[in-house]
Amino acid sequence: MRRREQGTQKRPGNPTQYAPEDRPEPVQLYFNRELSWIEFNARVLAQAMRSDVPLLERLRFLCIVSSNFDEFFMVRVATLKRQVQLGNYVRCPSGLSPVGQLREIEKRVRALDDHAYHTLEATILPELKRSGIVLAK
Repeated sequence: MRRREQGTQKRPGNPTQYAPEDRPEPVQLYFNRELSWIEFNARVLAQAMRSDVPLLERLRFLCIVSSNFDEFFMVRVATLKRQVQLGNYVRCPSGLSPVGQLREIEKRVRALDDHAYHTLEATILPELKRSGIVLAK
């Protein structure tokens, strides 16, 4: 409401369409596709960390996250790196440049990867061993 009080006018007949001079910046309107996809995988990883989920299901969730990230890096991160190599610094609708997206991806994926390995090594593998299941190396 405050924005309207300051003189923002919406076009008549379409209450959701702003006049060009009052249009919000894209950064305010869009999520980044890659970062949103990473957050989806964070929710899958959260299932692997829940103690009320059956043990083998938790292991399956970890495998899903791992497989998803393999594909993510082979396709989406490779595309962003190729854009940087070709000098394409056009920002996505969320306002991030390819370099900015790569930085944010690295930060978030490193944190999730740390959580995944900790969950596997500190929780799931010991619980599997207590259940009589040992992974062969």
